[in-house]
Amino acid sequence: NAHTNLDKTDGGVNHQLGKILGLYNDTLLGFSESLPQFGFGRVGDIEKTQLKNYINVIKDKLDIDYLKVYGNQEREVQRVAVCGGSGSEFIMDAYRKGACIYITGDIKYHDAQLGTELGLTIIDARHYHTEKIILPFIKEYLERESKYMSDLANLVETLERIGIPREWSKKRYLSNIDWNEVKKYEIDTKIDQTLNTQP
Repeated sequence: NAHTNLDKTDGGVNHQLGKILGLYNDTLLGFSESLPQFGFGRVGDIEKTQLKNYINVIKDKLDIDYLKVYGNQEREVQRVAVCGGSGSEFIMDAYRKGACIYITGDIKYHDAQLGTELGLTIIDARHYHTEKIILPFIKEYLERESKYMSDLANLVETLERIGIPREWSKKRYLSNIDWNEVKKYEIDTKIDQTLNTQP
């Protein structure tokens, strides 16, 4: 579904969550079996710091008042795993990929217990707060695409005024039809003739 796709895609929820929290050299945390180039979560490095300091960074970047922290809080952190929403199923992935902390949401008692046994500090930043970070990017995308469509509509209208049929323009620019699929020479000629006869 669209929600899951937004979690998995490059530039989606987890990509942006990792970026906001300062991860670099990051890769996928858990892979999709059907599409191995996509997956859930991110795991990467941050500048080495004390966990207590990084907790303040998380609260600031996610605009959240409090976090639930399970496990050792008196540690340095550098390798971090994140998964927006509900990511308890990727605890083992975070551990196997060398993370010392894992930031996600919807952590239950046995999830926290597993993390503690593995020596992995788990931070529950809540489902909503780990996903809301995508909203400004969606807004920006929709505004950009809206302007693009408006520009295309203006282009179709302009071409129609110089004699290019609206249906051809719509197919050419809105359906990504390859130039080889239309009679390019005839259309180019028609454009030139129309432009040459204009006052």
